[in-house]
Amino acid sequence: MVTMAPPTPTSRQNQPLPATTPPQRSAAGVLGPLQSLEAVFRARFSPSMRVEARKALFQLPLPPWHDNGSSLGRAGASPSQATRNYSTRVSPSRSPYAPRPSKSPRAGQRATASRPGGMMRLFGGMYTRARLGIFLREFIHGHVRQLAAVLRRLLVTLADRTSLLSGIAGSRYCSSEPTMPSEANMTFRTIRVVTWNLWWRFGPWEKRAYAISAVLRRVQPDVCGLQEVWADRERSLAALLAAELGMHLAWTPSPFPDNWQKKVGDFNTAVGNAIISRWPILEHDMELLPAGAAPSDGRTAVFALLDMPSGRVPFFTTHLNSARDHSSIRCEQVRALARFVAQRPSGEFPFVITGDFNAEPDSDEMRLLLGPWPRSSSIGLRVFDAWDSIVSSVDGPTWDRSNPFVAETGEPSARIDYVLVGPPLPSGAGRVQSARLAGTQAVRGVFPSDHAAVVVDLCS
Repeated sequence: MVTMAPPTPTSRQNQPLPATTPPQRSAAGVLGPLQSLEAVFRARFSPSMRVEARKALFQLPLPPWHDNGSSLGRAGASPSQATRNYSTRVSPSRSPYAPRPSKSPRAGQRATASRPGGMMRLFGGMYTRARLGIFLREFIHGHVRQLAAVLRRLLVTLADRTSLLSGIAGSRYCSSEPTMPSEANMTFRTIRVVTWNLWWRFGPWEKRAYAISAVLRRVQPDVCGLQEVWADRERSLAALLAAELGMHLAWTPSPFPDNWQKKVGDFNTAVGNAIISRWPILEHDMELLPAGAAPSDGRTAVFALLDMPSGRVPFFTTHLNSARDHSSIRCEQVRALARFVAQRPSGEFPFVITGDFNAEPDSDEMRLLLGPWPRSSSIGLRVFDAWDSIVSSVDGPTWDRSNPFVAETGEPSARIDYVLVGPPLPSGAGRVQSARLAGTQAVRGVFPSDHAAVVVDLCS
């Protein structure tokens, strides 16, 4: 799984003790138990670990210089003299690490200034408490963050099942992305649909993989139609994204990837379309689209029947030819797509078609789908453009020259990626509630793809 977790902070190096500490009795008396205590605090706490932590905390031995009368640590004392003086003052019947009874200071004299050993006891205690404070602070900070993440995931799950908690969870599923305003008094739950062309293995694809994952984590979709998805002998981008987001996967590689592989000089990497869904996929299928007289790129349409709690959803994603002079080929591909949609089983929810059509809304191929009803009925399909249903006054290019990958091509901006929805049901299911773009900004200095993602919320 592509998990770019922040690096685990390394443990702090042991701090040197004050210069008055004798060489033979350096920090071993304190740092040995503290290091074991640090290991306990850094571990994942279970009931048995908490018991061990309490034992380590309350049985922490005191260093020898805590004895107020010892000459250990006295300035100018040699190691042998310090050891000799210490050994002669300790009774054989008790541990040398046991604390000695405190002596009452003389009147008007501070206990810490009576002997050099008192100063060492003061500094040793301060140092011990500082080290314990550091460990406790790191432990609390790390585990509070883990607890917050667990609570957030729990709240998201509850918000999905209880409409009352949707308001508690903040914006839809705690997403940090801005959402479009919904209609007044809208009480329907929403299904978040995303379509995104991931630009295969072009450009800095390894860095882009993290950026793609980061955008999808923020958007938190329910179902995604993905195009130009790569897969090699060991990994698949769609499988990695599905595993990271906890979603189900339907993936179909192109049967003719040669033209793609020649562009990057890699003949071991597949290209295809994928559907990842938060709900189980009951069945899936693939249709190879016609290529006309041009060499086939293996363009396909993928179908998945999603088992949503409120009913089954027929979901499709596709990727049409990209050459500008292939409009007639794209028209044939649109007709083949319409037949493929009509042949698939229907559900309790309007069908949803996503994909990169490589055609603008006023093109011939899109007018077959989005034109007046007589023309659209000629191919046996009635669909609505989700973007035009909400953001008709905004162009919304998904292929935008503000993206440096697009600017390098010299081509103009255009809206060529779509979420198309069948006629809404009388209950309101399938109505478009909001539409926006995502992935339009760089993540850690790199754009996720040359396309922007289209994010649509549908009423369920």
